[in-house]
Amino acid sequence: DLQVQDVEQNNVRVENAASAEIFGLEVDGAYLVTENVQIDVAFTYLNAEFTDFSSEDPKRPERGEQDLSGNVLPKAPEFTFAIGAEVGVPIDDRGIFTIRGDLSYQSKIFFSSFEDPLLEQDAFAWLKMRGTYVPNKGNWQLAIFADNLTNKTVVTNAIYTGDIVGSRAAGNLAPPFTWGVEVAVTF
Repeated sequence: DLQVQDVEQNNVRVENAASAEIFGLEVDGAYLVTENVQIDVAFTYLNAEFTDFSSEDPKRPERGEQDLSGNVLPKAPEFTFAIGAEVGVPIDDRGIFTIRGDLSYQSKIFFSSFEDPLLEQDAFAWLKMRGTYVPNKGNWQLAIFADNLTNKTVVTNAIYTGDIVGSRAAGNLAPPFTWGVEVAVTF
């Protein structure tokens, strides 16, 4: 019951893929180094591929029916990895300031069952940081954060547009380097 979609002329084509095989391994854990220092990690291995699927690429019909068996399922990275660390620094009896950093990695993914190089995202790493002050008294907290510190351009989805607009590759991007300040009040 696996379905895939492509754009054919100006219509979205949904097609049943005959069969696929998915297996993998996921491991995660956290370690409290001291009362105020924590390290956490997560690792995923994923093998997700079509085992019996043939289709015609609507953007390249001249190639005829193609055997896609062995192709990776769309949006299925082979590896993902994340590591994070958090340090809490008590500030006398006034509160605690917590600093957190996270680094994640994702291997290449395709957005098309045809493994089209225009519809893929190469492997990338993502780095973010956050500092939060929480007072012992009061109902508020203050945080400063930065996301995508390396300002990496990351495609989160990609498709071909309809032929009426020239059948271009289009998609969505993850936010660029972003920073900000947050104030939270609890009622």
